[in-house]
Parts: sequence; C-alpha cells; structure tokens
Amino acid sequence: MMTNLSLYSVIVCTHNRASLLDRCLIALLNQDFSGLYEVIVVNNASTDQTGQLAQNYAENSGGKIRYFFEAHLGKSYALNQAIGAAKGGILLFTDDDVMVPDNWVSAMNASFQTQSVDGVGGKIFPRWMVDPADWLSEELYPNLALIDYGNESFNLDFDRPYYGANMAFRKSVFEKIGNFRTDLGRRGKLLLGNEDTEFCKRALSQGFRLIYDPNVIVYHRVDRDRTNKDYFRKFHFRSGETMVLAKRDRGKGYRTLLGIPVWRLKEYLCAVPNWIMNKLLRCERRAFLDELKIFEAFGYLNGLRKQCRGQDDSG
Repeated sequence: MMTNLSLYSVIVCTHNRASLLDRCLIALLNQDFSGLYEVIVVNNASTDQTGQLAQNYAENSGGKIRYFFEAHLGKSYALNQAIGAAKGGILLFTDDDVMVPDNWVSAMNASFQTQSVDGVGGKIFPRWMVDPADWLSEELYPNLALIDYGNESFNLDFDRPYYGANMAFRKSVFEKIGNFRTDLGRRGKLLLGNEDTEFCKRALSQGFRLIYDPNVIVYHRVDRDRTNKDYFRKFHFRSGETMVLAKRDRGKGYRTLLGIPVWRLKEYLCAVPNWIMNKLLRCERRAFLDELKIFEAFGYLNGLRKQCRGQDDSG
C-alpha cells in the first residue's frame, strides 16, 4: 500500500467493548489537529454490537474512520492487520478504554516534527471507576498499563518501554523489523501481553531512536474488575508465562537452574519468607507484592512446561 508521509494513522483494536469504543471514537474525531489523520478500527472477533457501531462510524465519518474485521482472536493479529491497512507514514496506537485529550494527535505530531525520532510515547494516567484500595500501590500501576516517567523528555531504554495505550512509530520501523508477535498480546479475556514492550525492545536493539515525551498524555479507564487482588494474581501468573514466551532471558549469558536464571530463581525463593514475614508484621502492601512474585514464579514454571511440550498458549 502506498504510504502518505504527511498522514497520521490512528489505530484502535477492540473486542466486545462497544460502549467504550463509542466514547473513544468521539474523542478521536474531535482532535484539534489541523493536519491529515485517519482512524483505523479493527474489530477483533467481537460478538457484541462492536461491528455495527464501528461500521456506522466509518460510513458517517467522511472517510476519516476506516473499519476492518479480524476473525483470528488475539490483539496482535488485529494490530498487524491495521498496520498493513494504514496509509500514514506515522502510526499512532491507543486502546478502546482510553480517553485521549483533544490535543493528543497534535502533541504526537509536535514530538515527531521537532525531533529526529522513530517512536514516541508518553504518560498514561488512570481514570479510576472506583477508588483504589489501600493495598494497590503505585508499584502495581504498570500492571494497569499506567506510565509516568516524570516531566522531562528522554531517549527510551530497555527498562522503560512504551505501553500500547499511548505510543507511535514511523511505519518504516515495522517495515524493517516486522510487526507485533502473534504469540504475545491479549486474547479475549486471556491476560497475555507484552506485545508492545517486546516490540519496543526489538526496535531499540535495532538502533531506532524512541523517546518519552511527557506532553503526550492519555487517560486509561480502570474498572472495578482491575482493582481486585484476583486480577493481579492472574496478571502476574500470565506475566511469568509471557517472560518465557517472549524469550526475555534468552541470549544474555545468565547461569540457569531448572531452566530459570539463577538470579531470578533467588528472587522467587526469597519471596516466600518475605511474604510470611510481611504477613506477620501486617505490612499488607509489601506482603501482596511478595505474593504476586510467587504467582509470577508459578507462571514462569508453567511457561517452561509449555515450552518443553511445544504448546501454543491459546487458553
């Protein structure tokens, strides 16, 4: 497909969240950006009213919104279809449960125009639907795809990646290093992830310049079901599995035992007595963080088991 370097392509992938998509698209249609941009909506195997809603927007947007359907369940499949369909030279990514301010596209544009960069990401603030519990510490915010790296711009590094709710890349980056990995990323209600952070790290390893811009801000909806402990337990179990799938520890020269890097194994083993101690001392925040590290350990072991059996994580 012919790329228009002056055009921005905003990508939103969605699954069974028609009401949230409605609000998201209203915000995207009301941007104060004076340049050219399109909005690409990919319906990822939804069974609710998402398809009809997105189709209606596409038919009544004067070409601003383009609609696609991806039958293969998995966010990465939907993202990759959108990348292939995008006409713009710069691709902006957000989610259906994100509220973008009316200057979002303009802020992204300013960052790309004033600096020689290949990717831009910014802050992701929460929109709490219920007040967060006392045990929900800021250390858990990354599990909710929330980012605040401070108020200064800097070159991204491997320890501070983007999240898919607020990031943008030149299309040429995808053309050089490929798209999002389809063995990663959320699949319906299955809490896999890391397709965004893995792509960031792959781009960095290939020498692309990615920056954090604190002026690029979005607001991520955090519903009640993401503020209970079971959500975080499941998230950390899946996170442990994803570490294996993403081959995060491969090729780094780590000493291993039972397939686990020794340093990581020590971290997991120390979490057990730490959890007991903090429970006894009634340090609930610290105890819960230790508990989640234990869930991550079990997830890592399950990932190794699946890897040995050659299993595809489909459920």
